[in-house]
Amino acid sequence: MKKSFYASIICLIIPTAAYNVAAQSIVTDGLESYWNFEKNTIIAGKVKDIWGETDGKLMGKPKSVPGYYGDALEFDGLDDFVNLTNLGNFGEQVGTSTFEAWVKIGHNNGEMSLFSVEDECQKWGLKIHSGNNKEKDRIRQIYGSLVDIGEDVPEDRCQGYVSMRFTPVISDGKWHHVVYTRDVHTRNIVGNDGIRQRHSYKPLIYIDTNLISVSVWRMLHSPKYIPFVNPVYLGAAKIRGIDSQFFKGVIDEVRIYNRPLSEEELTQNYKADAGLGVESAEKLPVVWGNLKSKR
Repeated sequence: MKKSFYASIICLIIPTAAYNVAAQSIVTDGLESYWNFEKNTIIAGKVKDIWGETDGKLMGKPKSVPGYYGDALEFDGLDDFVNLTNLGNFGEQVGTSTFEAWVKIGHNNGEMSLFSVEDECQKWGLKIHSGNNKEKDRIRQIYGSLVDIGEDVPEDRCQGYVSMRFTPVISDGKWHHVVYTRDVHTRNIVGNDGIRQRHSYKPLIYIDTNLISVSVWRMLHSPKYIPFVNPVYLGAAKIRGIDSQFFKGVIDEVRIYNRPLSEEELTQNYKADAGLGVESAEKLPVVWGNLKSKR
């Protein structure tokens, strides 16, 4: 009833053409958190999570500027970032997840984090490198989030990986859609000692719907996930207790899903002409006031 009521309000306020565009908006299945950085969602240094319950906190003085949809945040590369807290219990689910954002980078001199959390064992994030020749705009994926709990391995042993990927140049002053998704695959292995399970990760990076990374890391034991201790940073990283690797550029439409998006779904998000669709009315009654059009 509530959804139908608010959808009716939208129909009255927004022209039919605009309503149809909004209705064909982003994927919401599995959506955990969504920060759209509209001016009316940033109050007293707090950034509203318009879908979930994880409000962020502005650090430094990121500027509100025109975004890919509506408004966005511009980071100065010196001390600006958003503290997204530890995302509640999301660390327990990060084995299957998707991070998505629109970014615009004018130039990049060194290493900077798009998003990052680095606990003793928990690691999750994307860093962007630049430098000379082939290192320019190289993306580094940091993905641990694993405690190996096999019978012959101490419970506090951490395993994970860091990987470098060559990517298309993204520090060109244009908007780029960056998606980092990962799934965990489990299969049964038949051997002389019976059947045992083997777990492997499949991390994928997409830039403007183009697949950049396809890799699988095999794990010999059962992965176990734990909540994050340190906060997740957007636009920076906390390394050994020090805030660093600050992002210089503009970030918009940050979304986190508790599952890997398919290529069809991430293409749907890439092509969407509005950030938040009518289907959100049930979650956010003032959605009609927050619909964002592509610039």
